[in-house]
Amino acid sequence: MKEMLQKGMIPQIPTILIMGGWVIQPWGWIGNLVCFFGSVISLTLGIYIGQKKCLQTFAIKEAEQTRGLLRLQRHDWLNHLQVLSGYHVMKRSDKLLQYLQKLVQDAGRERAISSLSYAPLAVFLLTLSVKYKEWAWQVDLEHSPKLEDESTARRIHQLLKQTLDWLQKQGEEYLDWTQISLKLAQEKENVCIYWKLLDEDGKVLPLDFPHQEWEILRKRMDQQGVKVAALEEEQTLLLRYVS
Repeated sequence: MKEMLQKGMIPQIPTILIMGGWVIQPWGWIGNLVCFFGSVISLTLGIYIGQKKCLQTFAIKEAEQTRGLLRLQRHDWLNHLQVLSGYHVMKRSDKLLQYLQKLVQDAGRERAISSLSYAPLAVFLLTLSVKYKEWAWQVDLEHSPKLEDESTARRIHQLLKQTLDWLQKQGEEYLDWTQISLKLAQEKENVCIYWKLLDEDGKVLPLDFPHQEWEILRKRMDQQGVKVAALEEEQTLLLRYVS
């Protein structure tokens, strides 16, 4: 964003110089007239060029992100093919079938996420493994008519990002986990977000965060009408949003 603003400001330098000269020009009303029209023309051209440069920068960043996603997807599928080939060579048809079923389930989850009407939320959920590479992800989305409402989906999108910012801080200072299980579901009028933190063996970790950190999260979420709960038996962080 900072880079885009800088590129957008550069075309305005001629306008700034003309207006600076306007203040000290010694030619009276003729100079005022020339500087006025010069400023208008320069400002118009500057806005046009600045917008064009910003759009080009945005397009490049979007293309780079897409390329990264395609590279990651290709890498994942190559890994899957290696695993399947290994089971085939070892004649472990039971393991091969089990792995194929897992791939089908993963594809079903991705299809459900892709069907969300609010595209930014769908893209965010599908690209978690790219934006937060330090963790492996399992994302489940139950049928939720509430998420078809754009304003609700937008709020959920923001809540997910804010919670991840908080979790990143906890990961740096307190707990060390390698996987995150994230589930979105609707319960009556509530949209519920369930978080589980797991180690590399798939064991769910207790949410042993300091009291003051829980208070920070609760206050942040209370301001947005979201209730925070730690389900001790399931070792799950629950955010309940009433839309």
